[in-house]
This record gives sequence, C-alpha cells and structure tokens, in this order.
Amino acid sequence: MKIKAVIFDWGGVLMRWRRYFEDFTEKKGIDLDEFEKAFWKYAADSELGKISVDEFHKRSLKELGREELWQEMRAGVPQEFEPIKETMELIEEIKNNFRLGILSNTQADILHEWLDLYLPDESFEVVIDSSIEKVRKPDKEIYELAFKD
Repeated sequence: MKIKAVIFDWGGVLMRWRRYFEDFTEKKGIDLDEFEKAFWKYAADSELGKISVDEFHKRSLKELGREELWQEMRAGVPQEFEPIKETMELIEEIKNNFRLGILSNTQADILHEWLDLYLPDESFEVVIDSSIEKVRKPDKEIYELAFKD
C-alpha cells in the first residue's frame, strides 16, 4: 500500500503548548497541578466548541480564584506556543510528495490563529478541528472526517 497522505496532530506534534502554561503559572504564583486540574475540567467543552476559548480561560482561572488573569493568559494563546522545529522540517521535506492534513482536539479559533502565525503559506489540504466539527478524539467519527476526500 502506498502512503498518500500524512496527518498531523497539532498539540505536541506541530507545537509545544505546555511550556507556556508552566511559565505563566510560575510567574503568577499559581500551582501548576491545580491549574492543570482546572484546565482539564473545561477542556472537553472547549474542544467541542461548547464554550469559547475566552470562556475556557475565565472558567479555568476562576476555579483557582484568579479569574482576573484570563485576558493576560489568553494573550499568549496561541502566540507563545512554540513550533516544533523537527516537525516543521519534516513538513518542508514531505509537502511536495504527500497530501498533508491536521486532525486535532482544539479550542475554537486557536488552531487557525496559530497556523496563520507560523504556517501561513502551508497547504494543509485538510484541517479537522474538533471545536468546529463538534466531535473529538478518540471518537471514530473525527477520524472518518479525515478520510472523506
């Protein structure tokens, strides 16, 4: 069987996001473990597009009694998420030989904001964003969307 396409995940594959939150919580004196609990409490609703990314940050920080920081945190999302150099090099190497796609559980607009910043001229033929599709991994329906074309 010949490989025709390569589908990338966004978080942890195309970019590093965790370091931003680690740095932010440290600077603000927020316990990282407590932040992560609050983060994951609202992640699914955000990744399914049930709440906006702004609402996600408000709720997560409100859990910690630090809701006043939500706009400051949001200002770095996704601008401060780092592209993973090795993946970017791989994309450059294979983009003329394979169809490229992205399949990601992500918050509304964040994936597209990041792509505009770091890969504005990249031609991913398929971008499947859980917040737009209203289905997220590991639901098989989101994977089936990648194979429609």
